[in-house]
Amino acid sequence: MKNSIFVLGILWTLMVACVPVMVVSSDVEADVNFNDYKTFGFYKFNVEDKDNIFLTEPDFTLLKNAITSEMEKRSFKFQENNPDLMINLGVVAQNKDQTRETDFRDGRMGYMGQRNYHWESEEVVVNKYAERNGEGGYCR
Repeated sequence: MKNSIFVLGILWTLMVACVPVMVVSSDVEADVNFNDYKTFGFYKFNVEDKDNIFLTEPDFTLLKNAITSEMEKRSFKFQENNPDLMINLGVVAQNKDQTRETDFRDGRMGYMGQRNYHWESEEVVVNKYAERNGEGGYCR
């Protein structure tokens, strides 16, 4: 009995440990020397598709504050006009549909009514959502 509780506890821990994590990607050129730059700034906030706004201006302000904090730790100074280094914030989101299947298999024969009427299995859209970067979760 104690072994089965221990095994269930281990399995539960493994399942809970596999949580979705947002993956952040960045590209760094090998031949860039960041010691050449002393100041930094941000490109203006621009939304291409006003109907599908994923992050609002306050969200970008939070991102800018976090980036500013990290850049200042690395001895860069924020400058609004004509900085040496410009930072472009971009968020990629995919619109997805959450579905469920109307298949009720339980081992019994399916319903067959008059004139060969029967139940068709199909997927029904129950929710629409946006997913950042199109990335799924992984264990960490």
